[in-house]
Amino acid sequence: MKDIMVRIILGDVETSGLDEDAGVVEVAWTEIDENLTIKSSFYSRINPGVPINPAASGVHGITDKDVADAPTIHEFVGDRLSEGEVLLVAHNAAFDQRFFKPHFSSLFGTLCTLKMARLIYPDSPNHKLQTLRYFLDLDAGSAHSAAGDVETLYWLIYRMLEDTNMTFEQLWDMSLRPVLIERMPFGKHKDVPLKDLPSGYIRWLLSLADIDDNLRYSLEAL
Repeated sequence: MKDIMVRIILGDVETSGLDEDAGVVEVAWTEIDENLTIKSSFYSRINPGVPINPAASGVHGITDKDVADAPTIHEFVGDRLSEGEVLLVAHNAAFDQRFFKPHFSSLFGTLCTLKMARLIYPDSPNHKLQTLRYFLDLDAGSAHSAAGDVETLYWLIYRMLEDTNMTFEQLWDMSLRPVLIERMPFGKHKDVPLKDLPSGYIRWLLSLADIDDNLRYSLEAL
């Protein structure tokens, strides 16, 4: 990363559901530098253009009425993320990347803090962001809100660097190592063991150009 001007974006979205046609109902991101200095932050409720699944509302508390007058994701993001190479940092980055990538002119890569937490904190009961919040006693924002999760994400990165005595660039280098994923991280088969996925769904996933590298590695290892 030293020789490339890369924008580091910590991002999170809440969505209308988990299916492939889901839309964004809330978005937040914070831009930082490699010293974790905050450069800017953005947040908004978003009109997804599709009905919000009641199960999704049960997680984030956002209903169709709440976003009826909100901007669309394209209206809100505009050209704010279109300049330069972007490194997207997210918890379960394969999911959030689907919604952020259309707004990047160039995606340098992703740093998945879920993957890193599994490596750095193997003793955590699980590696969900909110579990890590309490396991590590992090400063944090409201759970299951995009802005709150980005705040928690920031302090998780801070703690990871502190606990490993790594620089951000070293953490990024560590994140490039492939890791086997046991369960589907998103979509209609979320949490299903990869070995139990329908063969047609596996073929479809492997046909995607922007599939997460660790997911591809794990599917190809079946």
